[in-house]
Amino acid sequence: MPRVLLVVPTSSYRIADFMQAAEALGVEVAVAAEEDLPLLGVDRFVRIDCSDPESAAAALADLAATTSIDAIIPVDDSGVVIAAMASELLGLPHNPPAAAAATRDKEMMRAALARGEVRQPAFAAVGPGEDAETVAAALGYPLVVKPLSLSGSRGVVRVDDVGALGGVVERVRAIAREAGGTAVARRQRLPWGRLSPHAPPHEAGDPAPPVPPAAASEAPGRSRAAASLRA
Repeated sequence: MPRVLLVVPTSSYRIADFMQAAEALGVEVAVAAEEDLPLLGVDRFVRIDCSDPESAAAALADLAATTSIDAIIPVDDSGVVIAAMASELLGLPHNPPAAAAATRDKEMMRAALARGEVRQPAFAAVGPGEDAETVAAALGYPLVVKPLSLSGSRGVVRVDDVGALGGVVERVRAIAREAGGTAVARRQRLPWGRLSPHAPPHEAGDPAPPVPPAAASEAPGRSRAAASLRA
């Protein structure tokens, strides 16, 4: 029977769905988690610290030395780097660890997109000692402020003018700190107004389509710029 190793952070609520899917597919499951799972034997469980990807990946490789592992699957975004690094150590199919790391850091991801000449909004990262107002002025309003490392729209807030910027920056920094995030990002809106896989291509000089008036105040796709804050 094939066996997959699930990488499970403490905050994840998805493990039950993965276990049910594995049972339906006839796949045995081993788990790498931040908390003990007493129902699993020692050959199917290893405790890890998701905040230390290198040591976590080494722990997964050690488990694979004593039991068969056919694939490593992260059940949440905080496990993608660990899974990529461990799979590389074991010669299993995987995404490049550097690519996985870019999915966890918005500044790194946008820099990679820029190197590949992928069209994207203007962006900037703002450190704790940097002047957010100066950076925001260079990007232009409206803009979106967001943490560098969180997902699921946590801490993503639209800012329409400089008067609202300071309060939003502090709010987003607090969200990032509470969640263990590392930064906040700002992004400039594309001329046609929203980022979507279904949005039509826009060329210079094309008229921008109308944006619905009921835009949510924290909708990142309707902002003209993006910035990331380092907590």
